[in-house]
Amino acid sequence: MSYEAPFFPHQPPAAREPLAPSTATRIPLTNVFATPAPPRTSEGPSRGRTRGVVALVVALFIGECIAAFLWVGTTTYGFTRILSLALAYSVAFQIMSACLAAIIWQLPRFRRARRVDSTQGRHKQLRALSLPVVLLVPSAYISLAHGMPVVADLMTGPRTVTVSSCTHEMRTHQLKFGDYRGKPTFSRNFTMTLPDGTTRQTVIGLSKFGHNAEIELPLYDACIEKPGETSMTLDVYYRTWVISGARLD
Repeated sequence: MSYEAPFFPHQPPAAREPLAPSTATRIPLTNVFATPAPPRTSEGPSRGRTRGVVALVVALFIGECIAAFLWVGTTTYGFTRILSLALAYSVAFQIMSACLAAIIWQLPRFRRARRVDSTQGRHKQLRALSLPVVLLVPSAYISLAHGMPVVADLMTGPRTVTVSSCTHEMRTHQLKFGDYRGKPTFSRNFTMTLPDGTTRQTVIGLSKFGHNAEIELPLYDACIEKPGETSMTLDVYYRTWVISGARLD
């Protein structure tokens, strides 16, 4: 005698089928209110290019400093002397400009740190501002007080002046630092008196004197051979007193 399960008319078909493994996809529980994370972008190449540009600018600046230092040491008279001085003082002008840019760039960050009352942030910004502020004062003085006359002479060119008399003095220079004594160097100091009574001085290193006969022979005759007796005419860049030409009257 077999037993069969009773059949109920209102029973759904799924309830009468045998249990089978579920094929539905399980969806993990997530926080729908969470802010999605921004996509990650690769910053490596851009940072590398920025560092490369900065390194190139620094290398060019160092090269310019070396070139200016070497060129100034080899020029004495005329247009090349004025041009070398302009290059040398342009280095100070670039340092001044970089310091101003750094200060302007750091000031908003310093104010932001003060607004949020972040002591650590203020100290960090103050440290970042210290070097530009320290370098700004001497670079501004050198580029403006000494560089502007060079630029003005470069734009206006030499002018002709009369020297009533001239004297000469040999001087010795020696670097002293504590007990250290450097190798002595010698220079020729020419003091020139103009017709209005004012005096101007030209200092030429002894090793540099003797390479331009057109200028140095009149200087030698008027200032060394016959000091205070012979007048001469000079072509000079007046503000910097760089001699461009000389002739005896």
